[in-house]
Amino acid sequence: MYYTMEIDELRSLCRKHIESLEYWAKRLIDEKLSSKYGNNFYNHINENGEPIIKKSIKEKAERLKRDNPQRFNRFVDSLFFEDIIHILCNPKFYNDLFKEALSYSYPQGKEMVREYLNRILPVRNSLSHSNPISVRQAEQVICYSNDFIDSLKEYYKIKGLENMFNVPTIIKATDSLGNEFYPSDYRVLNIISVRDKNGIFRIGDTYNITIEVDPSFEQSSYTIHWIEKNTYLREDLINSFMYHKTFETKDVGYQFNIGIEIITNNDWHKHIHRDDYVNFIVTVLPPGS
Repeated sequence: MYYTMEIDELRSLCRKHIESLEYWAKRLIDEKLSSKYGNNFYNHINENGEPIIKKSIKEKAERLKRDNPQRFNRFVDSLFFEDIIHILCNPKFYNDLFKEALSYSYPQGKEMVREYLNRILPVRNSLSHSNPISVRQAEQVICYSNDFIDSLKEYYKIKGLENMFNVPTIIKATDSLGNEFYPSDYRVLNIISVRDKNGIFRIGDTYNITIEVDPSFEQSSYTIHWIEKNTYLREDLINSFMYHKTFETKDVGYQFNIGIEIITNNDWHKHIHRDDYVNFIVTVLPPGS
């Protein structure tokens, strides 16, 4: 299958799978460490007077949050892939916090987790630096990423946390202004005010948004809707991962809404008639402004 894909398409597929893995891993880390040590777990000192999070990871996180607080809302948002591996496979945490969630795909324990995640790391670095990857490396990334995600899905299913709402979600969005948005940016109210990120336009300006949906779900299992002003369905963009708009006089307003809906083929939906959604809000200035 993968040998028939264009290289750019294959690289994009790999990036999506790795980002999905990171999303699930960060969720697990945040839930488990917060539950045991509190929301400020990254500052926790153990009984031996040692920080539970390595100093270099903590300092990097603090720097990233300070320099870009809108992107890095939580400690886990700042974690690099190698940080994720370090925390998940740390013997201080593994048996107590992560083993139960990872044992489905990694029955031999933390060393098995470390081995397979470390196989992904060089490919991720190559993708990040525009270096070439082989089809075989791509196959491994997709397989190993799915193994990790499947383990967590099985864990949450058994725990009863996800069995009712195991639905595809938006794991990342980018726009033509250079902004990047992650679930932690909008999971509370499902609203992003792009006006606070230079999202103020004039008639004739164009704006694009690209979304990435958890690739562990088949694209045929859901529909994507883009909705303007809360009411107008862009039928030309159904099932498109990219929204595009050139603003006209009729679009003028302080609050121009761009909604994204993910709707599964299920007979039920997490949010009554949809399964994931987010609203982007921009401003379109009147003529002469």
